[in-house]
Amino acid sequence: MIGYIILHDKFGFGQKRIVRLQKLLKQYLDVASAGGENGRDLSAMMKQKYEIDVQEKVRSVPQRQLMILYAKKGFCIEREAYRLSSASLFNYFALTLTILKKEFKLSVKQLQQFTDKSIDYIDTLANYKQFQLTVPMIAETLADEIKFVCDLEV
Repeated sequence: MIGYIILHDKFGFGQKRIVRLQKLLKQYLDVASAGGENGRDLSAMMKQKYEIDVQEKVRSVPQRQLMILYAKKGFCIEREAYRLSSASLFNYFALTLTILKKEFKLSVKQLQQFTDKSIDYIDTLANYKQFQLTVPMIAETLADEIKFVCDLEV
């Protein structure tokens, strides 16, 4: 959800491009699950080819923030939250950045802006209750502005 609102707000993605991104993410995940290129492979390529260090980006998000966001969903106990959430964020960034570069032709600078803004949103969601920014609010904004509806249970 965070990535979609950033792509919409910062890069003008509408419903068609977001749906296309979703489909491509599913294809990339299918390839990875079948033993093909996975997040680690794509991360290495992003670092070598474009000097974007996915692992460093994930490490820049404080553990507490990732744990708060993951634990809120009730998926796991707290001690597992960081390991699972950092792995999820790593794979999300590796796959999404690769797709945004290869399929949507975003520049390296735009990819950096995307990851920086994603980390900023995570910070806001985890820390700043006074702003009352929530994932359902982000989803509602996307639904209102571009008629894109996302399943929040995924």
